[in-house]
Amino acid sequence: MTIVSRPALGQQCLTPSAFGSGNLSRPGGGDQPCTGAVPSFWSANTGSWPGAYQPTTKFTDVFGSGGGFTTQTLSDVLGGTNGVASNIVAALLNAASGRNIAPTVGVVKGIWSEFASTGFFTPTAGVQWNDSQIIFYLQSTMPVH
Repeated sequence: MTIVSRPALGQQCLTPSAFGSGNLSRPGGGDQPCTGAVPSFWSANTGSWPGAYQPTTKFTDVFGSGGGFTTQTLSDVLGGTNGVASNIVAALLNAASGRNIAPTVGVVKGIWSEFASTGFFTPTAGVQWNDSQIIFYLQSTMPVH
């Protein structure tokens, strides 16, 4: 599978299936820019976290037991070495804070759940993204550094 390259300026927030297909058109012309922030932004700006999530919130309280993060907080995972997990936490915060319309909180949790249990994510039938492809997609929604 080939992932389509997008320009850094004027990024559109796309669902995983739309991103994977390379389809940039949106019904009704409702292009929505992404204003999501990268993991390092959220690590450095804990006061900007949306109220439902705090740096001390346990990763497992949000995402369940998958992935082996039994004692780590969202902040620990955000600043850790697991690229998928740190970008998942940033995507969660981006969605919950309203910075991005896609992926939603539910989709972010679904990406992690499937990846943690299978080692891949299926954005659309017949397509499986590995860790690098998941990170690439999530980072496409994070132009703020």
